[in-house]
Amino acid sequence: MRQCVYCREKFPQTQITRDHVIASSWYPKSTPPKVQRITALSCKHCNTTRYSANERYLLLRLSACVDPGVPESEGVWEHAQRAMDASLAPDEREREHRQAAWDALAADTMKIDRPPDVGLLPSFASNFDLGSRMSIRIQSEKLNSVIEKWGLGIHSHIWKKPAAIDAEITVLQIDALDARELLQGAEGHWKTIDRGPGIQIRYVSGCGGDERFTLYEFTIWERFVAYAAIREYQLDSAR
Repeated sequence: MRQCVYCREKFPQTQITRDHVIASSWYPKSTPPKVQRITALSCKHCNTTRYSANERYLLLRLSACVDPGVPESEGVWEHAQRAMDASLAPDEREREHRQAAWDALAADTMKIDRPPDVGLLPSFASNFDLGSRMSIRIQSEKLNSVIEKWGLGIHSHIWKKPAAIDAEITVLQIDALDARELLQGAEGHWKTIDRGPGIQIRYVSGCGGDERFTLYEFTIWERFVAYAAIREYQLDSAR
């Protein structure tokens, strides 16, 4: 029996797959060939159903909010456009799927006169100051689902086993000032996982008694920043 890092349930080997924690489509063209994508053991449901649609949904929207001309995000918007190009579909079913994705993105895109009072992703707030007047609506539950997946996958990679089945997982969308206040005292304790110019991951961890708290910071394309916190209880000696 093998354990899925996402749902943390155990399955026969035949029902376990190896999943890219952060899908290859998130990596810009500038990523050096030697950079390895982090993988994790996943049950088929988590790999193909639970997260895949949300990852695609989020990628299409966030990639439209970055500068495609800088190395950190080189090619990501072009890749997203191709994924929605119905003329490139191999069959009718895929053509309809791609057209639906394009139509959904268009429906979620609108012009604004001023930033909203609530709900603005902190790491993209500066886009308005830079002159952008277009906004894209993103469903928070889909956004949080993807960040949770990244956190659980990286957690398994670092600690060499999945998070505890009863672990508390929290996704945070905060600005740089709030992040500094939250992480006060953590300076010098961060560890970095470098996956090229477009994918940077940092984490800091602390233990107290039988409890461990780990905070993960994801910086994607040097623009999108999100945090996932995992708190585990009753750690065994192997942890």
